[in-house]
Formats: sequence, structure tokens, C-alpha cells
Amino acid sequence: MDPSGTSSFLSKCKFTADAVINYDRPVYTTTDSFYITDVLADGTYYYAIKAVDEAGNVSPYRIRKIVARGAPSPLDKVNYSFIPSGDTASIYLYWDASSESDINRYNIYCNTGSGDINYASPTGYVLAPGTSWTSDVLPSGNWKFNVRCVDASGFEEVNFKNEISCTVDNTSGKPAPPTSVTATPIANGDMRIRWKTSTSSDIKKYTIYKGIYASGITYASGIDVPKPSYPVTYMSHDISGLTEGIMWGFVVRATNEAGVQETNTNIASGIPDSTAPSGVSSITATETRGGRVVSI
Repeated sequence: MDPSGTSSFLSKCKFTADAVINYDRPVYTTTDSFYITDVLADGTYYYAIKAVDEAGNVSPYRIRKIVARGAPSPLDKVNYSFIPSGDTASIYLYWDASSESDINRYNIYCNTGSGDINYASPTGYVLAPGTSWTSDVLPSGNWKFNVRCVDASGFEEVNFKNEISCTVDNTSGKPAPPTSVTATPIANGDMRIRWKTSTSSDIKKYTIYKGIYASGITYASGIDVPKPSYPVTYMSHDISGLTEGIMWGFVVRATNEAGVQETNTNIASGIPDSTAPSGVSSITATETRGGRVVSI
């Protein structure tokens, strides 16, 4: 439309069974292009626009239908708990599902351990009907999180009421300990120590400490086992030179690249045994041949 010498009039009316567009009272008059910036409640609207020149000539109306739908309602509440990992922690968020039927996902937002939450882009999301999310292991800081609902049309609500704050204290810098440690007797009186590796990413080595179970573990010195250069879920190491017939205890601790060792005291125990079983006193073999048994 050439706006020169022309005025445009826009009328609107929310559509209901008995509603019509009010052509007698335009809501906008302009001689240029314009944008509709109304904040509309949910519903169906009809907009009509016409052009009028300086002589008073009127063009036919052009009518457009707009279906307005607001963003979904926010969740009632977001809860959280800590998942310990050595001296650090992950944050576990959980909530009751939205009561709205067309929720597509829940967007997760957080800060970086200080300051305000960054709402420019979500840290993660959970597709409906999921109602929980777990962070990575977090460094020390004052962490903030929020969860916002997104419907099937892509509309996201913008609540701030569900922001939560929690403090992760990792001032010790210790790595997460290994888990699932076992001590199994093997041949020649040796013990095989096996463990699930630490969840920390910067592990340099593991150290096995041992002691007679009744007397306690000796932490003054241990057996170092370097971390492999390739990813592994479990590791093991065989220990020899143990007094047989008594129970030994073993503790495996992780040390990171900075040289910091965690201090778990989870003991695995076992009794070394090199005694061979008694030999077989006699052997009898029979062979079936030609329908008769021949003793050997």
C-alpha cells in the first residue's frame, strides 16, 4: 500500500458467537506501515483494515483472523536435593507435572555458580512427561536454577518464582572416591583388589592401602596404580606377600592431577589362601567298546 495521501483504519473485535467487528470505531489510524502490539488474552480475534484517500474514497476491508494463545502456566514448585560425589555434588531437580495437557518440555536454566540465572538459553531440558533433571558434578559456588514450561506451540512461560538457590562447597578440591571395591583371594596367596573408577575427570592415580583387618588400615604408605590413558570403568590390582589365614582389609583412594587425594575409608576385606586342595587318591576310567565295558 502506498501511504501517500492515504489513511489506514484498523478495527478489531474478539470473536464470539454474537460478536462482530466494530467498523464504526477504528482502533488505529496511520499513514504508514504499522505493527499490532496488543497483548491479547486467549481467544480468536478478527482484524479489518481499509484505506481511505484524501478525497474520502474507501477501499474494501481486508480481514485477518488471529488466534491468540498465551504461554502455559508455571509449575507450582521446583524442588531440589544434592547427589554427593566425593566432596562435590550434583543437583537433582524434581517437580510435579504441569496440569496443562499440551506441555512439550521443561527448560532448565541456571547461573555459573555466581550471579543471576542466564535466561538467554537453557542449560538443558526435559521432555514431557519427565519431571526430573540432574546436573553435572558442579564446582564450588552459589548455584541458582529455574524450570520453565514450554507448550507444544513453542510458547514458554517466564516465571521467576520458582528460582532456587543452593551452595556447593568444594573448597578441599578432593576428587570423588572409587566405589564398589572388592578383595578376592586368588592363587599363590595373592589378593585381587578391584574397584569402579572415580567419576572425577582429572584422576592421576589410585592408591591401595592395606592392613590386618583387626588392627586397622595403615595409611603411611600404599601401592600406587596409575590411571590408564584410555577410559575404563573398572580397574584391578593383585597384591602378594600377605600373611595367609587371617583377614586383611584394603582401602582404595583416588588422587587427581593436582596431587590432592580424597580420604574415603571404605574397606574391602578378604583372607589370602595358597593351600592347594588335596590330590585325587585314585582314578577309575571305563570304556564302552563293542557293547562291553573295559576297565582301564
